[in-house]
Amino acid sequence: MEELLSGYLGLGSAAYLSLEDVPGVLFTFLLYAWMGWLLEHGYHLAVERRLAGEGFLTGPWKPMYGLAPVLLLLLTGPATPLWAVAVLALAIPTAVEYASGLLLFRMFHKQYWSYANCRFQVGGLVCLRFSLYWMLLALAMVYVLQPAAAWLYRLLQPVWQPVWELALVALLLDVGWTVVKSARALKPAAK
Repeated sequence: MEELLSGYLGLGSAAYLSLEDVPGVLFTFLLYAWMGWLLEHGYHLAVERRLAGEGFLTGPWKPMYGLAPVLLLLLTGPATPLWAVAVLALAIPTAVEYASGLLLFRMFHKQYWSYANCRFQVGGLVCLRFSLYWMLLALAMVYVLQPAAAWLYRLLQPVWQPVWELALVALLLDVGWTVVKSARALKPAAK
């Protein structure tokens, strides 16, 4: 079955990432960060009947959703057994979510999400139920979405190559703006 899945769209190992292809890594990061933004907004709309609250960044991307797939795709390949991919698909998104939540709280004194009311949670930042959801999503990403994303990247590569640095600058400006804005909000009011 793994051979069938890894051969999806005829890409085989081309669906996996390499640090030698920085534009491809950034494309993948931004694509999944954008898809995460859509997923979160769709989830909030479906479950809570409202759009998601403010995110960390201004742009339509959620960095956690970009970082976890990139790490997973860098650490796996076509020869990685399914059981190992499954373990990493559980561990990586959970670790990224926990580290992100902790970092955001320590830097900005704000908790952007809370699993405090869920069973088997750690610090309200991660919980077993959502970790299992992330694992299933990560497996679908590796075996279904990423081959299609790699195909899309190959299709758009002539357009992406000349502009990927601009996309990186836009992301970094968004991060910089957010950090400055958050730091200003943390300053005590001048008397």
